[in-house]
Amino acid sequence: MKVMKTVKLVSTMFLMCAAFAFAQSAHAAVHTDVVLAGGTDSYRSSFQGGQPAQISVRGDGDTFLVLSVYDQNGHLIGSDTCRYNDCSVSWTPLWTGPFTIAIQNLGSVYNDYTVVTV
Repeated sequence: MKVMKTVKLVSTMFLMCAAFAFAQSAHAAVHTDVVLAGGTDSYRSSFQGGQPAQISVRGDGDTFLVLSVYDQNGHLIGSDTCRYNDCSVSWTPLWTGPFTIAIQNLGSVYNDYTVVTV
């Protein structure tokens, strides 16, 4: 059990370092959080119309996560299920404005995750 926690911690630290390096080079935002079992975390972020946008999520691998992106009118832009830690949604917004990013945990335990928006 202790070995697994150490491996998980090292993996999470490596991911965070990689995400921060990526964020600095691509003007991305990075957010790390925990979504509770059966819960959903939501965030709002603005994206530029006509510019490619991408949201990537990496979970800790303990549960499946669902990443969903909605426009300011509540319309689903795209979604992806993180079956093996990673998922992403890419699109080009038609207008500049706020979008809702939702991370849903389908599992029975919490999930540590990192979100990178570009």
